[in-house]
Amino acid sequence: CNVKNWEELPLVLVPQDFLRLRLFPGGKHAVYALFHRPDFPAVRCGKRLVVSREAFRKWLEERGGHAGQ
Repeated sequence: CNVKNWEELPLVLVPQDFLRLRLFPGGKHAVYALFHRPDFPAVRCGKRLVVSREAFRKWLEERGGHAGQ
């Protein structure tokens, strides 16, 4: 993940943001698999899966900046 300025990301991210901004390697299936991982801080909001910018940042930092781990 090559985010230079976290403040420029939306406060709440959806899978489409990950695809559009290339926040996670791989395509649509990889991103949706990420959002369903038990260790990923996504939550369901109605029918949508969302993750806060800060929860994603913390999750990523805990893995040494490598989202694919």
